[in-house]
Amino acid sequence: QRGEALKYSEFREVCRDLPLEETLSEAEIEALIDVIDANGDGTIGLSELVQRYAGDDAELLQALRAHWHPLLALLDAARPESDRKASRLTRNKFQSTLVQAVDLNILSGISAPQVRHVVERTLAGADHA
Repeated sequence: QRGEALKYSEFREVCRDLPLEETLSEAEIEALIDVIDANGDGTIGLSELVQRYAGDDAELLQALRAHWHPLLALLDAARPESDRKASRLTRNKFQSTLVQAVDLNILSGISAPQVRHVVERTLAGADHA
């Protein structure tokens, strides 16, 4: 099942490339790795991510996975026109873009309050990691 897991180096790269205004520090990324890799196998598996962050919100995770490409297009469009490659989204803009995806039925079956709840819970967890 290697196709559903990331090596730590791959996970670090993904974390560095997240479209957030405030990038994660190396210490924050290492803390995430420590928390997420529950089985200690040296990789971040999809099941570990789901277990750690989806909880009751597994529907949202499945919707995100099923509609990843249209969602990425929305996130890219949300970046400032002047510097799309280098600019990052604020946390509020990221959340509002996910809500927009719900409104556009890109994330069908998911409600805007679910999106807000997951984003807020995830950010709160990251602040305490």
